[in-house]
Amino acid sequence: MFFSLIEIHHPKMDSCSTITSVRIDSGHVEIVGNENIVPRKLLSILQEYGMLSYTPVDRKGAFERLLAELY
Repeated sequence: MFFSLIEIHHPKMDSCSTITSVRIDSGHVEIVGNENIVPRKLLSILQEYGMLSYTPVDRKGAFERLLAELY
């Protein structure tokens, strides 16, 4: 499944002052993941913009196990 440019950009969303747009040069699977690929790029971007907390060092093992189970 692929996203079309219409799905990626929307004039009302692109012009909204409360939304931060981020251009990511990646393929679909790299962003949403699949059974073989954990979406680490998306997770890091969400962390960078404060939408997802960074994983504390003492919880990284548990987080990696969770990702392995989910993906």
